[in-house]
Amino acid sequence: MTNEKTTDQNQRNQSPVWSNGVLVNYLFVSDEKYEAIMSSIAAMNSLSLESAKTLFETTEDIHKDHRNNETRRRPRPDYMHGHFPAAINPLHRAHCVEHLVNMSVWLGHRQETLHLAVNCLDRYLSSVAGSYDLRAPIVIVAVACMAIACKYVENRVSEFGLKEFVRISMNMFTCDDIVRTERVVLRQLNYELAGPTAWSFLERYLTVAELGETRGSLGDMASYVVELSLVSYEMLRYLPSMVAASTVFLTRWILFPGDAPWDAKMEDYTRYQPSDLKECVLELHALYEVSTNGKPDLVAVKKKYDGGKYNGVSSWISPPSIPLNFFSNSYTDHVTT
Repeated sequence: MTNEKTTDQNQRNQSPVWSNGVLVNYLFVSDEKYEAIMSSIAAMNSLSLESAKTLFETTEDIHKDHRNNETRRRPRPDYMHGHFPAAINPLHRAHCVEHLVNMSVWLGHRQETLHLAVNCLDRYLSSVAGSYDLRAPIVIVAVACMAIACKYVENRVSEFGLKEFVRISMNMFTCDDIVRTERVVLRQLNYELAGPTAWSFLERYLTVAELGETRGSLGDMASYVVELSLVSYEMLRYLPSMVAASTVFLTRWILFPGDAPWDAKMEDYTRYQPSDLKECVLELHALYEVSTNGKPDLVAVKKKYDGGKYNGVSSWISPPSIPLNFFSNSYTDHVTT
C-alpha cells in the first residue's frame, strides 16, 4: 500500500493540477494539499472526489494528445516552394490570412476559430500542392475554411449567415461558391479538423505563466504575438507548441524586460528549454518589431490590437534586442518564480 501511495504521489508531482481548464497548482504538493485541491474541484463542479481526480487527469491527457498529434496534423512547412504558380506565393497567402483576421473582427469570432481556419487553409493547400485547381482562388478557400472553423468551434457560421461572409469579401463570390468549396476542403482533409494549433497550446501555457494582476496584459500581448505568426508563412517551420511557448517567452520579456522570461516551471510543463526556443523567439520578435515599430505592408493584426479592447498592445514598443543569456539552459536552473 505504501509503495502504491508513493507511486501515485510521484505521478501527481509530474503533472499540473487543473480545474475547469485553470491551473490550480503546478509545484509539488503533499497528500493533504492534493486532497484539498481535489475536494475544491469536486465542490466547484458538483462532482464526487473520484470524478474530480479524473477531471484534471483527463485535461492533462488532452494536452499530451495534442503534443502527440501536432506533427501528424500539420501542413508541410515548404508546401509553396515550387509547387504553385508564381502568383500563388507566401505574400498572397498572407493577404488571405489578413482577410480572415478582418472577418474575425467584424463577425466577433473566437481566437480559436481564426487559428483553426488558418490551420485548415494551410493543410488543404499543402495536400493539393502541385495539383491545385487555379479556377478556385485561394481567397475562396480561405473563406470556406473560416466557415468550416466557425461550425466546428462555435456551432454557427455567423450571426448573419454566409451572406455576411460574401459582403465582407466584396462580393467576389457567392454563398453557393463557399458551400461548394467547403465540401472540397473537407473531403481533402478527410474531415479531420481537430488539429492542435498554437492557440490551443497558448491557452494552457498562459495559465502556467500567470503573473497575478498582469494576467490581462500578458494575455492580450500573447494573443497579438501569436496572431502575427499566423500571417507569416515562414513560421510554419515551427511546431504549434513551440510557437506557443516562444510567444509566452517573448511576451514576458516585452512586458518585463529586466526579468527572466523563462523559468523551471515553464520548462517543466512545456518540455522546452530556452535554447530550444531561441530561433523561434527571435523570428517572432522580428515580426513584432516590423509590425509595431516599423511600417508593415500587412496591418490587419496591428489594427485589431491597437484598440482599447486589447489595451492597445500593438503600439507598445519593445527593446530592440533580447539578451542572449536568457537563452542559456543553465539560466533557468535558479529561476523558479
